[in-house]
Amino acid sequence: MYIYKFLLFFLFLFFFSCSEKTIEFANGEKSLEKLVNSITTAIKKNDEPLFRQKMITKKEFIKLVYPHLPEKKSGISGIDYWGLMIPDMIKGPRRALRKFANYEFVKIGQPKKVLHYGEIKIYRDIPITFKKDDNEISTSEIFKAIVEYKGSFKLFNITFE
Repeated sequence: MYIYKFLLFFLFLFFFSCSEKTIEFANGEKSLEKLVNSITTAIKKNDEPLFRQKMITKKEFIKLVYPHLPEKKSGISGIDYWGLMIPDMIKGPRRALRKFANYEFVKIGQPKKVLHYGEIKIYRDIPITFKKDDNEISTSEIFKAIVEYKGSFKLFNITFE
């Protein structure tokens, strides 16, 4: 009798340990505006770890975003696509922290494009207006792409001119 319970317990344990876990965006925000506010707050505080928390991770990209992108159908692997984004993901936050440290966030503009791919939306080329301490106004599209997955938003790509 105990052997059957023991066997049933291990089968149950095996089944649940082998089943694929559902993942969501960690540290995502509930709106585009909240995400931009979080990132601009990180810039103002010169807080690179907070900034990076709001960026999509490799795991999130491979598991949640890449399966919906048209690049998957064209034969580019998720790892290769991720590799193309790495330089901007490494340099982007550092450049943003340096360039906009003395600026105050004023407003977010409308994305130039919103792309729908299955369960994800990608908001492209989002203009952000900043005001410098001397009241100089600057608008930049540093947030090249923000991705929404199941109502959660994360920074997908950041670049500079």
